[in-house]
This record gives sequence, C-alpha cells and structure tokens, in this order.
Amino acid sequence: MSTNPERLTQSSFKRQLDALGVDGAGPIAVAVSGGADSMCLAFLTKNLNVRALIVDHGLRPESAAEASLTLERLKALSVPAEILTWHHDERPSSNIQAAAREARYELMAAHCRQNGIKTLLTAHHMNDQAETFLLRLNRGSGLAGLAGMVPKRDLENGLTLVRPFLQHRKEQLLEVLKHNSIEWIEDPSNTSETFDRVKARQMLDEPPLKGLTTERLAHTANALGRARRAIEHYVTVWLHTRVDFQEAGYAGFAAESLTTVPEEVGLRALAHLIRFASGQPYGPRFEKLERLFGSLAQQGFGGATLSGARFVSVGGGQVLVLREQAAVAPRAAIAHTTVWDGRYHVEINDNEKWHDLEIGPLEERGAQQVKSELGDQLTIPRDAVLSMPGYFKGDTLIAAPHLGYGDLDKRLPVLTHRWLTSSESGKKTYRGVQ
Repeated sequence: MSTNPERLTQSSFKRQLDALGVDGAGPIAVAVSGGADSMCLAFLTKNLNVRALIVDHGLRPESAAEASLTLERLKALSVPAEILTWHHDERPSSNIQAAAREARYELMAAHCRQNGIKTLLTAHHMNDQAETFLLRLNRGSGLAGLAGMVPKRDLENGLTLVRPFLQHRKEQLLEVLKHNSIEWIEDPSNTSETFDRVKARQMLDEPPLKGLTTERLAHTANALGRARRAIEHYVTVWLHTRVDFQEAGYAGFAAESLTTVPEEVGLRALAHLIRFASGQPYGPRFEKLERLFGSLAQQGFGGATLSGARFVSVGGGQVLVLREQAAVAPRAAIAHTTVWDGRYHVEINDNEKWHDLEIGPLEERGAQQVKSELGDQLTIPRDAVLSMPGYFKGDTLIAAPHLGYGDLDKRLPVLTHRWLTSSESGKKTYRGVQ
C-alpha cells in the first residue's frame, strides 16, 4: 500500500467512496472527535447526506466544552451534527482508551440503528494502520491481528463501518484542513507517553532502522490482510463442515478433525468457537490459544477453560464448547431492550406488568426444576444447561425457552427471546468473515 498521490478534494473523495460501494445519497454517519482527522472527514462529506456524531466521553473535564466547540465548527461548515454522551459512574481504572473506544462505537451504532443509518465513516488513516501494526506485533498477535484494519467491515444490524482514508497519510488530511482554513482540537492524550500508541507514533517519526516507515508497515499489514482473507475462507469451510452449532449457545466437534487442517486454520477456528460460546467480542491471546490447540490434539484430552468458554470431553473423541458457568453474567432486570451475557436479546413492552422480571443463568436450582418437569425429554447436555438463560420472578422460574420449559406465549406474552446473531453481538463467528 503506497500513499495515494491524488490530492484529497470533495470530488476525489466521492470517487473513493464510490469505489468502496458507499451510496452518497445516504444517509451516512461520520464519527467526529473534533481532531484533525475527523474534521477533514466531515468537511469532505459535507455535500453528501451525512450526519456527524460527536461523542462526549467525559474522561477529561474539558470534554463537554470540546464537544460543543466541535458542534459549532461543524455547523459553520454546514455539516449536520449531534452530540452523544457517554454516561459512566466512574473513570475506567485501566485500558482507558480501549474502554472509551468501545463506548464510542456502542453509542454511534445505537444512534445509527435508531435513525435508519446503514453506513458509518471513520477517519483512520495510513499512520493509524502502521501504529496498529506495531502495537499488535508488540502484543504477539497472530496473522489476524497483524493484518490490521480493513477499509470496510460489517458491524451490527446491517451497519457497515467504512475507513476511506487508509491509503492516505495524515499529512494529506492536514493539507485539506489548512487549505480550507478549518480548525481542529488537539487532544492532549495524543502526545502523552502514558499510551503505547503515542510511543509507536514517536518511533515511526524517528525509526531505529532505515526503511521502517509508515508506508512500508501499512503495506505489510495490507499484504497480511490478503493472506488472512484466504485463511478465513478455509476456517469458514471447517466450521461449517466439522462443527455442530446449536442455537442454544453451545457446539460440538471431533478433536481429531483439527488435525485435518493446517495449524493456523485450526487456531483461528478455535478462536471463533470461543467467541461463539462466550459472547465476547474478542478471542484470547495467541499464546493461550496455541496451548489449547496443543491440548486438544493430544490423546486423553480432559477439558479446558479459556476466555469464558469451556471445552469438555464427552467421550469418543468428541468435544463440547460451552459457556463457562463461572463467567456468566448475573441475573439482571429486563428493561425494554436487554442484551444479557453478550449472547441473548430480550425485548419487553409492558414494563409495569413485568417490572420484576429478571433474566439469569439457570444454575443448579433452575436446572433441577426443569429436569423434574421434563425428565427424559431434556436432551441438552447438563453442563450447557447450567449457563443457559431462564426468566425469573423472584425465586420462581417462569421459562427456559431453549429447553422447552414454560410457554412464553402464555406466561410472558410481552417477551420476545432470541439468541444474538454474530453481527449483533459483535462476535466474529463462523457465519462470516470480517
């Protein structure tokens, strides 16, 4: 990947969006922090059917004022904009940037869903790609991580994330702002050596080795991305043909089948299985995944737990992948819309009648209650049953829909229950490559 020599203008940028399959008639959302990159993106989209989304993260005292200032600057550019506020009880104690990033995307995705917006643009550029490559290399990431960011990927509910600047250096974005006399906000965290990304940026400014440039690292990430997509094809084939997925949130496969594919394919397939069972958006560190892969390949595998998923040997070389019971989310009251444990989606419309209804794991007590009524009709493995959701009023189990216990239509006429799909839960599962 080399720097795009074409000067960034609204017309050249529109051609890039067309090449990425983005309908300029929109509606389109643009993530705007107020910094240089996102202000450039907002300016270049101003003639499209666009809405800028500004997230006030509240992590610094001046964040609200900065969000308001950005809103005024966007109005001066004739860009419709809205401030979304992240409400949190206290400042995250660790991994602050990651927590804020996750909250930003959740807020923007919810806004897009509520307003029928199917495309979200972000201003990640070539420098970001190179920095991300270094950070992931430092963490020991495998091919999936080193392949870096893709120009286009699916998020949730039909929302598509598009990064149109990945072939452009930051300097090109600054040139647009200076040429059009557009101001931006400098976030002090962008120069704080507390954050590893800043250290990576400084290293690229003064590389310790000749040739260790932003362009070369971004090109390497792009090449690895092609390799990743090829491997993902074979991962998908293995998962579709070798794994028995159950909508109740568990799956089964023959451990020996992992030996029929190259190790890289098997490792990535295991990561998909873990995300499927755990409801978590990310898999484990590569080193831990390698240890699990080695254990599964050995005779007499006795079971393992990793990243909220359990691998249980059930004899005959068969392995079940389940939700780890100790990691399951606790009981929670059901609001109008509730996502529980990252795996299940519930909607309830009569909050007054069902104000005390809760969703939570069946655990031993609930499993025994179901067993006493269904008897031999209960064919789902017991280990899987314990972490499945039940609907409770106090200590009374009202329904366990995956087990056929309780009549939701009669007992809970205002409740809809469905297992989250891969895109809605944020997981990358066998259903598609992202």
